[in-house]
Amino acid sequence: MREERGAGRPYVIARVKIKPLGRTPSIDAVAINMSRRGIGVYVTEPIKKGAEVSLNLTFYDGKGFRSTENMRGTVRWVLEFGGQYAAGIEFVAPVLKQDRPIFYDCLEQAKRNG
Repeated sequence: MREERGAGRPYVIARVKIKPLGRTPSIDAVAINMSRRGIGVYVTEPIKKGAEVSLNLTFYDGKGFRSTENMRGTVRWVLEFGGQYAAGIEFVAPVLKQDRPIFYDCLEQAKRNG
């Protein structure tokens, strides 16, 4: 797959609960990469391309999982491979430090360590 995104994707460990709007229950996922504009995830079940979703992200800080942040986005791509799924989700708005301090700090830490 050719890289078409302008922003780099530092790697950070995060659990993700994805809830397509108007659907219950949430879908479990694990973040595989993220930026200020979006997140890539491995998903436990298929999710529809174009779906509007709410995300609950719980970040791992080396001592255990810490605070969570909630965000909204749109599923931009889905890939099925061997009964597993990956998806790319674009956030409704870019991540700013004042709005999403935990997410922003994780990105900054990944940049310093990457």
